[in-house]
Amino acid sequence: MTRRVALALAAQLLLVALVGTGCSKAGVFHYLVRTDVVNPAGAGAIYLRTSDVGTDMVIFGAGDPNGEPLPFINGTVLHDSTTDLQVGTYVLDASGAGVFEVAAAYTFPFQPELGVAGRDGSQRTDFSHSIALAMAVKTLPSGHVEVTIDGTTHEYTPYAEVVANIDLAAPEAPTDTYQLYNLGLFFGQVRIPAFGSIGMTRYISQTGHFSGLIAGEFDVAVESFVNPKVTMSYRALEDFPGLVADGAIITNANLSGDGPMEGVMRFRFEGGTELAPVVITGAVDYSDIRITNGMASSGDYAVVVDGPTPAAGNVPFTIATNIDLRNFLPETP
Repeated sequence: MTRRVALALAAQLLLVALVGTGCSKAGVFHYLVRTDVVNPAGAGAIYLRTSDVGTDMVIFGAGDPNGEPLPFINGTVLHDSTTDLQVGTYVLDASGAGVFEVAAAYTFPFQPELGVAGRDGSQRTDFSHSIALAMAVKTLPSGHVEVTIDGTTHEYTPYAEVVANIDLAAPEAPTDTYQLYNLGLFFGQVRIPAFGSIGMTRYISQTGHFSGLIAGEFDVAVESFVNPKVTMSYRALEDFPGLVADGAIITNANLSGDGPMEGVMRFRFEGGTELAPVVITGAVDYSDIRITNGMASSGDYAVVVDGPTPAAGNVPFTIATNIDLRNFLPETP
């Protein structure tokens, strides 16, 4: 997140108070809907890059950026799972120069030193006046893109290439697959108001419903205040173009954020090229994970890859707060 947006976000967050209500579909910023013929944004395209501190991502809504403003998302997930997103639109001229109009920002801070009751959790701020950041996009001969936002330039790799980079025959295949799957889930989690804090109890009175940025949907429900069992149900959720998640993640925790998890999530990655497509399918089982103070503290994620090359393995709980794709996505400037 740029300093300019961060300052504006910090000022507005001082005015935001937690309220005991659920979140309706209107609480989710839609940047494109694949099946909606009225929306010309289409399926869009996502690009990723890694660095020594985390993973950066940009998502472009499909269409002609030299015409009407198109949807755009710029975000970062640090290795410890701290997440920041900027959401808005962009317009470019024929040379690839233009502007990114930031309409909203989401933030999820990683605060392990605090108890669940003291954490900020995920928060969203809508800017009454969008923040205009200078932007430029250049396509490189490799097929990567060079994106400059507010004076900072980075090189990004197409998501389809990232998927194809995973070596399913390697011993680390289950871990690499889980890392890419989990990165996608952060897009949904950062958009849940109060996620990761005691404020999740707001969903006792009303289930929170969220639509996917591309397609599908997910719900957040809490059973009771005394026994705040949290169920996150995913139905063909697609937040990343090319990643579909389906299933449920259930946390049986007390008010201190201690307890076991359960649930199975299925995933599907689409990548490669038209001549050499890569489709990876599989599942993640959460039943061995236990959480303490709202974070995974013991156990393994059981990961099974169905194809194209079968693989299976137990991924340690520490990976959940160590989002690092560098084993199959080398760092770029």
